[in-house]
Amino acid sequence: MGMFTVYCVISGCMPGIARNILDLYGDDDDIDEDSDYGPVVISALRALADQHELSSQNDLCVIGAIHPSGQPYIEDFTEPPVSDLNPDEDIRVLPHCVMGDSWDVGFLAAPPPINLKQDWSYNVAYGCNLMVQTYALDILALATHGRMTPLRLWRLAMQQGYEEVSHPYCLEGVDYGAIAGQCEQQFPDDLPGFETTQLMELEKNGDIEVLKQRLVDDGLFWLWMAPDRANTPCGSRSAIESLPPDVLMHIVSSLLPESVLILANASRKDDESESSTTVPQAYPASQWPAQTPMRTGFPVGLDWEYIRRCVRSGSMRNRKRIWHVVLDIERVADRAGL
Repeated sequence: MGMFTVYCVISGCMPGIARNILDLYGDDDDIDEDSDYGPVVISALRALADQHELSSQNDLCVIGAIHPSGQPYIEDFTEPPVSDLNPDEDIRVLPHCVMGDSWDVGFLAAPPPINLKQDWSYNVAYGCNLMVQTYALDILALATHGRMTPLRLWRLAMQQGYEEVSHPYCLEGVDYGAIAGQCEQQFPDDLPGFETTQLMELEKNGDIEVLKQRLVDDGLFWLWMAPDRANTPCGSRSAIESLPPDVLMHIVSSLLPESVLILANASRKDDESESSTTVPQAYPASQWPAQTPMRTGFPVGLDWEYIRRCVRSGSMRNRKRIWHVVLDIERVADRAGL
């Protein structure tokens, strides 16, 4: 059996990026002498591919033909054809699967509790099973208020030919944003934003923390990051003054977050003003979920400090991208009559 690259059809991400980085650069003895990355870049990559990223990328779901026990539908070592399935009865979601030893050939291993008793695996490279990242499935439900269900997503993928070996890596007609060029490749780049010569120049900087931020922002490593980390430091808070709250709410609800920040920076009035507590309510709290307690006066869990932090965070930038991908998936499903 040949090698397969499997992308999450929701996020457009390939789950193994962090694991690949540590496989290549985690041990000094294993680093190829001809590597394009120098020691400073390698140290920064190791820091980015931390335990949180490893765990998040290895938390995967199977949407497919699965028995209630978690056992895959298999007859004569093959899954049943989609035409033989009753989706309403046969298609289930099995959460918290892992890449396991057969990931390179397109198989997920069962979740650890099941895997301790049964050596079950699930073919997600083609056929009747679909792989999605657990965090992406959460965003699918939140962004569409439950309208885009796992079963509806499965139907869309199968309608687009995911049962076939030669199916596209991601859903056709969906705008995956900045990651689009990567999720069309068998071997995506760890740092799609940088050429080798640029990495050689970065090596001269010598500051790992500065380099980490450059790899996330300019190197586009943020495309692979788990979309649940917003607890990075930020500067002082600011607010908007003079506009009536209802007018302000109407304006802000139609602006991009970056535009809202520009608007906010035009005012330096005390941040406990009525306007400063109103504007954050225009943003869905679940799109940028709060991870730390916010100050009082912000019932939806958002304030200016948090909004600014999210805009600057590579992780939250990826969450925003996935959020919009999900809305586009729903649009494609609607047009397909699903």
